[in-house]
Amino acid sequence: MRAKQGFTLIEILVVILIIGITTTVAMLAFGDFGASRKAIVTAEQFQAYIKLVQQRAILEMNTLAINIKSNGYETLRFNDRLVWEPITNSALFRWRPFPAQVLVEFRYKAQKQPDLIINPSGDMTPFSLNFGVVGEPALITLIGDDNGELHLEKKSDAKK
Repeated sequence: MRAKQGFTLIEILVVILIIGITTTVAMLAFGDFGASRKAIVTAEQFQAYIKLVQQRAILEMNTLAINIKSNGYETLRFNDRLVWEPITNSALFRWRPFPAQVLVEFRYKAQKQPDLIINPSGDMTPFSLNFGVVGEPALITLIGDDNGELHLEKKSDAKK
């Protein structure tokens, strides 16, 4: 008798079914990788960026600020001539754009210019910043207190 070579149609279908189930479970476990996930990641990255600017203000013993626009943000330094100037000589603190699909709405708690002022003590202007997408403009909110504390509040957290 000759030995069988190759796979049967049933064996191939079973393997495809197992791969499909595994992929589905993995996608459900990791969540949405679309625009809403990008908005949440952008909020988390911006929170880390503000903490970095706070540390820089403390180390430099200088007042720094962040101007926030709907398409991006830039870091400013209060110079000796008492004028706000953009920090352009640093690759880390240069103008940075927000991702294209992410909507950003800066809600002032205090009307000052620039938008977010960070003192050498780490204190800052209180603010609220919504990150979202076209269907949900306030998917996640970054809240900054005047004492320098930052909080991320997801839309699902606010309902609880």
